[in-house]
Amino acid sequence: MSTFALACTALSFLQDHHDEHLSADRQRLVDRCIDHLVSSTGIATDTAHTVTLQALGELSARRSKATIDCTRTTSFTLFMKDESGQSVVLVAADLAEMAKHAKLTPLH
Repeated sequence: MSTFALACTALSFLQDHHDEHLSADRQRLVDRCIDHLVSSTGIATDTAHTVTLQALGELSARRSKATIDCTRTTSFTLFMKDESGQSVVLVAADLAEMAKHAKLTPLH
């Protein structure tokens, strides 16, 4: 199955089942999508996890105007525009500090 098809399958599953989970139960939705991808396509769990989290980002982007500038972003510096269109730069240390206080979906 192509990468595009996997992304579409994950996004479709998340859209179809999103309302079954409260935002606090995001991990359960992610786990269900991973299981669905593994059982329906036969891909490895690690691949299904990555595809699911990418699809989750796509789904959440539909509710936000914030964007990441992938052209300028590096392994250590994130360039983005916030919801008001202002440019923001975060370094890896900033992100690590923010992650301590954020609700995160762990990547196994």
